[in-house]
Amino acid sequence: MKSRTIFTFQAKNGMCISKDVFNSAGQLLVAKETIITAKVKEMLNFYSIMKVTVYDKVVEETAVEEETPVVNTDSYSQKIKSSERFQEFKKSFNTNVKQFQSDITTFVNKTGDVDLVNLKDEPYTILSKSDTTLNVFDMLHNIEEYSDSTYSHSLNVALISNVIGRWIGYSDKDLEQLTLAALLHDIGKLMIPEELLAKPDKLTDEEFQMIRLHPITGYDLIKDEDIDPRIKDAVLKHHEKCDGTGYPSKLTGDTIGEFAKIIAIADIYDAMTSKRSYREALCPFEVIRIFEDEGYQKYDIKILLTFLERIGQAYINNAVKLSDGREGEIVMLNKNALSRPIVRLKDSTVVDLSKTSNLTIAKIL
Repeated sequence: MKSRTIFTFQAKNGMCISKDVFNSAGQLLVAKETIITAKVKEMLNFYSIMKVTVYDKVVEETAVEEETPVVNTDSYSQKIKSSERFQEFKKSFNTNVKQFQSDITTFVNKTGDVDLVNLKDEPYTILSKSDTTLNVFDMLHNIEEYSDSTYSHSLNVALISNVIGRWIGYSDKDLEQLTLAALLHDIGKLMIPEELLAKPDKLTDEEFQMIRLHPITGYDLIKDEDIDPRIKDAVLKHHEKCDGTGYPSKLTGDTIGEFAKIIAIADIYDAMTSKRSYREALCPFEVIRIFEDEGYQKYDIKILLTFLERIGQAYINNAVKLSDGREGEIVMLNKNALSRPIVRLKDSTVVDLSKTSNLTIAKIL
C-alpha cells in the first residue's frame, strides 16, 4: 500500500501510520500500523511532531468516528470490549478454538482424515477480524474467559507468531508456514494427561521430565507428514534457547531454526500473560522486564527487540495502575527501558518510570 507524508494537523481519525514516529531523543512514540485516533493526535501534538507518514487509504472509514465533546470515562480496555469489532473477534476466537480442538484430536487419535495444512485457516479467520497487527494484541489482552488449555494457547501463539513474522518482514508464504508451525508447536502435549498439565502443585522430577519430552513426542507425531520441514523443526526445537539452556537437546544459536526462535518468544509471552491454574496472569510490563533482564542471551536478539518495542507500543494510551496505587495512562515508551514507560497520571503529572526505580506498572486497566 502506498504512503505519503502529511502535516500532523492534516491527520484524520482512521488513517494508519506507515512509518514509526520517534521524538527528538529517539524514543518510539507511535509505531507503524497504529490507527490514528484523537488520543494519538493529542500525543503527536504534545511532543511537537510536525509530520507523520500514513498509508493513502483510511483503514476503515466507517469504524472510526470523530471525537465529540462528550466526556467518555471508559478505560481503553472497556472501549475495546464494547466495540463491535471485539465481539466479532471474540466469537471467531471461541469458534476456532473448538474447531482446532476437534481437528487436532482427530489427527492425534487417528480417528479420521485431517489435512494439517488447512489448520492454518483457523488463525487466519481470526486475524481477519483485526485491523492491524497491534490490534491483535488489543483483542487478545481482553479475552478473559477462555480456558487454560493447550488448544487456546496454541491458537494464541499462532496469532502472535504471525504478527512477529509480519514485523520482521516475512513473505505471505512464509507467514502461512510459520503460523501453522506455531499452531502445531505443542501438539506433543496432547499425549500428556490433562490433570498433569493443569496440576496446581509443584511437579515431581518424573512429571517434569515427562512434560519436557513433549517436543520430541510432537515431532514424532508429524515427522512423516507432507509439510514444510521448518514446521517439524519448530515443533522439535521451540523450547531450545540460544545460550544452550533449553530442551530437549540444549542447542545453541544457529542450530535453532528461525521459526522455532519466533515461536519460543510468542510461547513465553502468552504463557506469562495468561492466567494459569497455579498463578494469576503477569502484567505484560513485568513480562517485558523479564525479557529485558534475561532474554537477550536466551532468545534471538533481533527478533526479541522488534517484539518488545512493538508490544510495548500496543499499550500506548492504555490506563494502568502503578505499584503505589496511583492510576494514569501510558503516553510514551522509553526505548532503552521498554518495561518502564512514561505515564501521565490523572492529575496530569507525568512520571518517567525509567527514572523511578521503586515504581513500576502493577496492572493494565
